[in-house]
Amino acid sequence: NKVFEVNVTGKNIVEVSDVVTDIIKGDGHSEQVDWLDMVARKNDLKKFFAD
Repeated sequence: NKVFEVNVTGKNIVEVSDVVTDIIKGDGHSEQVDWLDMVARKNDLKKFFAD
């Protein structure tokens, strides 16, 4: 069992399916998304972290 992280931000369904297909075939790799940084840059920390 493996888990792969795919950043779908700004990608259409064809681009996402191509990335996933490559991963399944062994030709792709897991992407790394810094979710905390992304949330902080959007100033959305209060949505996820209570005071």
